[in-house]
Amino acid sequence: TILLLYVFAEGTVNEIESKKEYGEFLKAAQAEEQWVLLDFYAPWCAHCARLNPILEEFAAARTSVRVAKIDATRHKGLATEHVVDGYPTLRFRVSADGEFRDFKGARDLNALEALDARLRSPPVTENLNWNQV
Repeated sequence: TILLLYVFAEGTVNEIESKKEYGEFLKAAQAEEQWVLLDFYAPWCAHCARLNPILEEFAAARTSVRVAKIDATRHKGLATEHVVDGYPTLRFRVSADGEFRDFKGARDLNALEALDARLRSPPVTENLNWNQV
């Protein structure tokens, strides 16, 4: 009997190698109440290569997020599921809601840090009228 154990380290960019590993990665993030950032890339893409050190720095400084890279040229099923039509494609989700969204911000550290701050902020739970502000 062979037992496969997937270890997804916090503070690093994890390379996803299979659909099963992808599922385990999402479960690990949900168990730790982390939001998820997926980077769909192509090995030949220069923009993707420039993004790598930014993602590494971003992941290393945060425990609130799990970051994964997925080679969209090898894992076409996942790329199709996420409607990847260019490289790099960044998608994110908050672990509790399960819905992935496209990240349309700049591909730099400041934009990723702003996204992290926004996702970690408590939601607005009451409506105030302008007279109360």
